[in-house]
Amino acid sequence: MNTVTERDRYFFDTRGFLVLRSVLSADDVAMFNGLLDELAPEEVADADERDRRLSWLFDVHDAFASLMDHEAILPYLRVFVDERVRLDGAYALVKLPGEGVELHARPQSPRDGTGWYHVHHGEITSGLTGVEWALTDAPPGSGGFRCIPGSHKANFEVPFESLEEDAEDVSVSAGDVVIFTEALTHGSRWLGASSRRVLIFKYCPGSVTWLSDVWTDAAREVLTPRQRAMTLPPFVFDAGAGEQRRVVLPQPDARE
Repeated sequence: MNTVTERDRYFFDTRGFLVLRSVLSADDVAMFNGLLDELAPEEVADADERDRRLSWLFDVHDAFASLMDHEAILPYLRVFVDERVRLDGAYALVKLPGEGVELHARPQSPRDGTGWYHVHHGEITSGLTGVEWALTDAPPGSGGFRCIPGSHKANFEVPFESLEEDAEDVSVSAGDVVIFTEALTHGSRWLGASSRRVLIFKYCPGSVTWLSDVWTDAAREVLTPRQRAMTLPPFVFDAGAGEQRRVVLPQPDARE
């Protein structure tokens, strides 16, 4: 299992992201690409429909569960997010040449949502945190994962569209992983000759959620005990009682 170093903390804190190289082997990459091949996503011309079909990886194949608590990323999740980290979403993005995701996300306070980033008493807390697994190469200038480094600490706002030419590419090879805080302004603008494929897992502290709870008891049956613990609905931990207590979220007013 990896150890989070002071250098890791420094660059995650100053840039808003880290790149872990060669986490997946060539065989791993081929296996996950093969599972996506069964859906033939590149044959779906409508990008929104393609995204919809890939919006929940556990509907594609159980094998994707092996990434949710992969030993290479788990230490970073525990240090940057929460010791009792929750999986909040898992999806694939398959982008054809010329497609992308517009720049989005800004730092927010905890009351505004989950997209916060703070350091308190030397401890990092990132509300919603992404882990992006590259299944294809994205060399410099190809417009894969793009961001404004350090923008997770921005105190001023400008329109996202005015930042497009300032965004920097984060180059990766198939098998690399990008860990980033969702407070970071980021997106993509794919310029490669063939499709770009990534798997994205989103995580929250145990007490909060971005998406609604999508797990059923039956869906959890294929998971390991540790993985099942990472799929619990939002909870607080009662240290005195030594137990987790579920957070009951308010229901929307039917009149709204």
